[in-house]
Amino acid sequence: MIILWSCKTSKNITETPVPFENLGQGALYGNGKEGFLPKLYVIDNPTEWAEFLQKMNTVNDESKKLKTTQIDFDQKMVLALFDRVLGSGGAKIQIEKITETPDEIHVYARHIAPQGSIGTMVMNQPYHIISTKKINKKVVLLMDK
Repeated sequence: MIILWSCKTSKNITETPVPFENLGQGALYGNGKEGFLPKLYVIDNPTEWAEFLQKMNTVNDESKKLKTTQIDFDQKMVLALFDRVLGSGGAKIQIEKITETPDEIHVYARHIAPQGSIGTMVMNQPYHIISTKKINKKVVLLMDK
């Protein structure tokens, strides 16, 4: 007897790839003083973006590491994924792909362990920031554990 088990629903939902531009990937070193919770931030207007950048620069000028901070929010939105504050360095968080369904935007991401056996002992908070076309749908983060 063969039993097949799936967690997916029986609906056939079409997912269309959404291209995105990498703005920056790294880590904050303020031991959480920047105040970012571990989650996906959706930024779709210049006011939120300015506040985000100011918060990001609370301890260090981290926004200088971004490819650009000039975003046309009439056409684009920014997605910023933050991990929790970690006690050792070398780990990353990465947005792998984005897809669009009729009702939602799916952001697929994963944690990347440090290379080698032991990371450096430093408090840090990995992040990945991208821009993509502006889509007015619910954004769902799907993390690969």
